[in-house]
Amino acid sequence: MGLLEPTYDVPGGGESTFMKFQKGENRFRILAAPVMGYQYWQEDKLCVRIKTASEAPTGEKPKHFWQVPVWCDGVVKILDITQKTVQRDLQNLDNNSEWGNLLGYDVIVSRNGDGMDTTYTTTPCPKSALPADVKTAYEEFEKDYDPETIFDVKNSENGDELPF
Repeated sequence: MGLLEPTYDVPGGGESTFMKFQKGENRFRILAAPVMGYQYWQEDKLCVRIKTASEAPTGEKPKHFWQVPVWCDGVVKILDITQKTVQRDLQNLDNNSEWGNLLGYDVIVSRNGDGMDTTYTTTPCPKSALPADVKTAYEEFEKDYDPETIFDVKNSENGDELPF
C-alpha cells in the first residue's frame, strides 16, 4: 500500500482571473476602459508597474501595457495587453467611425507562431448588445476591482496570479 489513500484526487488548479493570449483564436469582450502604464522586471522576477515611463530607474526599458477587464470563457477576467500590434489595432477600431467604442462588440485576437516569430491579428465581431448576465457578472466583479492597485509594488510580489 502506498503513502496516499487510493481514493485521493489531486484538486484542480482552479480558474485563473487572468486571460493570456493562447495560440489560435482568443475571443473576448472588453468591459471597461483599460488602465494604461509601463512595466519592467526586477532581477528577483518582480513585475513593477508605473504610470509613466519616466518613473523607471535609469537603465530600465519599461514596456507599455494595457490592463483591461474582459468577458472570456463565461467569466470576467483581467487581460494584460503588451503587444503593440494589438494595442494599435484596438485603438484603430475604437477610432473607426464604423466600429467605434470597443465596448460594443467582441474582439478576436489570433496568436500565431512562437517566440520572436509570434504574430497577432485582431478582428472585430459584429456589434451586439452586452448580455444581461455579462453585465451582472461585471457589476459583481467591479465591487472588488480597483484597477489602480496594479501600481502598488506589493500587489506584484505575489507571483501566484501573474498572467503568464
